[in-house]
Amino acid sequence: MKIAYLHYHLKTGGVTTVLKQQLAALARQTEQLVITGAPPATPLDADTIHIPELGYSSDYKATFKPVDVVRAIIKAIRTKFNGPCDILHVHNPTLAKNRQFLDILKLLQHEGLNLLLQIHDFAEDGRPLAYFSESYPADCHYGVINQRDYQILLNSGLKPDGLHLMENMVTVPPPRLPENPRLKTAWRYIRSGPSGAKISGKPCCCPCL
Repeated sequence: MKIAYLHYHLKTGGVTTVLKQQLAALARQTEQLVITGAPPATPLDADTIHIPELGYSSDYKATFKPVDVVRAIIKAIRTKFNGPCDILHVHNPTLAKNRQFLDILKLLQHEGLNLLLQIHDFAEDGRPLAYFSESYPADCHYGVINQRDYQILLNSGLKPDGLHLMENMVTVPPPRLPENPRLKTAWRYIRSGPSGAKISGKPCCCPCL
């Protein structure tokens, strides 16, 4: 499968972290490309194309035509995959951080691209300055990160076949050994669970208490 990801920027933060996790999770099964309005602050495990017009309107002040951005996106995809991609996975497209973003997405749909729009934040959740006045894209797939948003969109009329629960992955760091040698020995004993080990029922005499 060939997947292109699209986002306003790749600055350090929540959405970029999720995108990196998606790249890592699908690296062996897919070919991947990231298209962004601002280059990454740290390297990604995928080819990255920088199209400045996709960035925040507050950062990119020059005027442009959405159709020119669409041509640049399609060119990047075809250059990477020697043809179209199977999915264009777009992060947070319904926040009006780029006032031309919805027009760009609708033109991409018109060109035959299959859109998956993953919503991390809703402008409707108390963010009126990020609200689009025009309608959101139809005839595409939507992804949300929690059950609450899933139910809201389902009750709003989205079809279950086109609505996906995409919960954020949580990476648990490995436990750290205590510095105290006696505690370290006790911790290893507890973790190893030796066969036949018994709990005496006596009060704990560990120096940590």
